[in-house]
Amino acid sequence: MKRTARGLTAIVLTLLLVLGAGSWCFAAAAEVSLSSDVIEIGTGFAGSEVEVKGSVPGGSVVVVKVVAPEKKAALSRKGRVSGLWMTVEQATVSGMPGMYKVFTSGPVGDLPEGVQAELGLDKEFMSLKDAAQVTTKHEEETVAVPREQADVFLDGLIGLMAEKNLYTINEGAIKVNGESFAGTIDIPPDIPRGETRIEVYAVQNGAVIATADTTLKAEPVGLVRTLGNMAQHNAVSYGILAVLIALSAGITIAQFFKWLQKVIFKDEGVSAHH
Repeated sequence: MKRTARGLTAIVLTLLLVLGAGSWCFAAAAEVSLSSDVIEIGTGFAGSEVEVKGSVPGGSVVVVKVVAPEKKAALSRKGRVSGLWMTVEQATVSGMPGMYKVFTSGPVGDLPEGVQAELGLDKEFMSLKDAAQVTTKHEEETVAVPREQADVFLDGLIGLMAEKNLYTINEGAIKVNGESFAGTIDIPPDIPRGETRIEVYAVQNGAVIATADTTLKAEPVGLVRTLGNMAQHNAVSYGILAVLIALSAGITIAQFFKWLQKVIFKDEGVSAHH
């Protein structure tokens, strides 16, 4: 009996070691790194690019998602009132990421619908819409907007984000070579400040078999950081500075147009001789 018990114990320990090793291998099966993990946002920042690369199990379809934290957005819906085009409804959208970019190694349509839904790969961004909340003010109270009405604001916000290159689906942008993958993440000028999450998924046989993630930080520098800190910690000084800048800009523009007018309508100095 003692030998039998010892034998069972040894078998159980062996199984635990095998399963533990298998889980460790799975966790280590995907890796990701960036050419730079910090984007510096200065006054002349016009966008950038970051190289992403890593490893996945051979034969995998690779999906790279770039997701920035939630950013609330205030939107207005315009319409005609008594023949005039004006704002007819206002709402606030929350729960939508400040940036959502997807890069894949192949067509999204080749992946099972379950995987597409799980990873949020649909081109209509339905997964983002389902997670969002749309509210409006009614008699000083905040009320939820019904989904059929909320879609107008959600579709409008998605359209605006797509125009700014903040919401994109990029099929075939990731190149896979054996167990290695690489691609380029285009960073738009309006990247949200703070940390953006880079998520990598390896898909095989209709299922996600490995994942990895890292972060990309968008960091204001120079005058942008100074003004941002001032706006956050010293609103009065920031307001005064904003007014001074506006006045200076107005004076500069006025002087420019005066000079332009002189150039265009200058006196040619024509005289008559007798």
